[in-house]
Amino acid sequence: MARVEAVATCQRDGVEVRVEFRDRRAGGGMDERIAIRVNRGMGEDAIIGKARCKTLKALWREAMGQAAGPVGAEDDEPIDATAERTTVTVEADHAALEEFRAAVAKAESIKAVGELHPQFLALPEADKPAARDAVAARKADLRAASDGAMGDRP
Repeated sequence: MARVEAVATCQRDGVEVRVEFRDRRAGGGMDERIAIRVNRGMGEDAIIGKARCKTLKALWREAMGQAAGPVGAEDDEPIDATAERTTVTVEADHAALEEFRAAVAKAESIKAVGELHPQFLALPEADKPAARDAVAARKADLRAASDGAMGDRP
């Protein structure tokens, strides 16, 4: 078991919200540090990650006005549960991808295609493979057209 001190703050409606988990035994208080169950093979970064997650969860609860017990208490207790397989279908909005494809198709040079990079970065991660395919296809078309034009020169 590792015990981690943590402090987190945020602003909500112009008011600072703060949570602190410190060892206050020296001043007659309690040890409020976050208890982290350390599994075999866990590195320091994993322990810090668990502590960070619990700290941010406590901060969110504090900011939202939700009462919370000891940090992580509900996460560390075993529960009886049965897992069920569920299928979730998500309808994605691909309007941004279609706009990007149209801009790529209109590009008249490889440089113009490259200038669309900021628009590419704004795309959802799920659409980026299709966008990369559109860019690669357009660049291939532009190269082929350029090679064909050069072949016509004397």
